[in-house]
Amino acid sequence: MSRTPRTHLESQTFYSGSTFYVRPTYIVSVPQYVRTENNARPRNRKSLANLENNSSNGNISKKAEAKIRNAVNWLVHSAKDKRIFDRKTNKNFYFKVNFVTLTIPQAEKIPGDKFVKEKIFHPFIIYCRKYFGLRNYVWRAETQANGMLHFHLTTDTFLHHAKIRKVWNRLMEKEGLLDNFIDKFGHNNPNSTDVHAVKKIKDLGAYLAKYFCKEDKERRKVKGRLWGCNYELSHEKKCFVACDPDESAKEHRELMQPEIKFKEIRGKEDFLGRSNHLATIYFIKRKEWGKFRHRLIGEAYNNRRFEIRHNIITLPPEYYQIN
Repeated sequence: MSRTPRTHLESQTFYSGSTFYVRPTYIVSVPQYVRTENNARPRNRKSLANLENNSSNGNISKKAEAKIRNAVNWLVHSAKDKRIFDRKTNKNFYFKVNFVTLTIPQAEKIPGDKFVKEKIFHPFIIYCRKYFGLRNYVWRAETQANGMLHFHLTTDTFLHHAKIRKVWNRLMEKEGLLDNFIDKFGHNNPNSTDVHAVKKIKDLGAYLAKYFCKEDKERRKVKGRLWGCNYELSHEKKCFVACDPDESAKEHRELMQPEIKFKEIRGKEDFLGRSNHLATIYFIKRKEWGKFRHRLIGEAYNNRRFEIRHNIITLPPEYYQIN
């Protein structure tokens, strides 16, 4: 029995527009295609999947590094200046983003990483969310030179250094991690927390992201999860715009400005040296976002920042005063 040959029309591919994935420091434009065949494989899916690597083994993978950078940059881009009143100096100062370090004193036995995260760090985050208004944050777990676990936390929420130290030390004392310190120094309030307001840095997002992604190969690897953030900053909250061909052309015209650098991503070459266009990455500086406020990608960017900002709980004015 002879088969009816498929016509050219049955396997034809149509360009249906582009999807723009919006990030604080770059935009990825991915062309979308529709095939007339019902059983056709989604184009470029395999090639794009090859770009991802989700392995960990105690190391920050390239994929995780990109997620950390995006979370930190969304935090910085959405943060607003907050006025804090210092009663000692009787003056106001402005705060935007801070950097917190949480350490554990030397103990007789190094506690397991899972134990520290479940019994101390996670309850600390929950307490701060409930009583200090913590909402937007990124954290990173590392090991100290003595093998003890410690954490870095950056947030746009004002955290009083004395208040969080009291909470952190109370959680450690409850689990017996201050026994050695109490026996040696006679009190239960070690200098276990450090809080700094981050300012006067030209590219704050890049600075914090680099710090969070650094690794010390001389120290032991952290077991389990290495970093995390609140849901509003996570990669699960997608920020993208799907455009038809006409809208895509308009968005691309705005992106193709001389001052905006870009990089084309192509698939592997076939035996004839041909390769498919997978995506284009446009690198956006913060000051350039104002150019897109009337475009769809600019609207998506501002809506994302609005969602992050309004995730913050309003606390009474007394909280924002330093005694």
